[in-house]
Amino acid sequence: MYVQCDKKQIQELVRRERKYRRLLEKCLYALNMIPNSPIPGLEKDSYQLASEIEKFLDRLDRS
Repeated sequence: MYVQCDKKQIQELVRRERKYRRLLEKCLYALNMIPNSPIPGLEKDSYQLASEIEKFLDRLDRS
């Protein structure tokens, strides 16, 4: 099943994706600036989370 989108809807989706990407890039930068430390509730440390974000952004680049 396909959903039809007009040009305006596609432009809005692209705008949102770029906005989320910029936010993730800022989060990645911030996580890499602080000393590595555990993140309560995630069972990960800040560098592990940064690594996950970086891998996700890499997958976006390849798609």
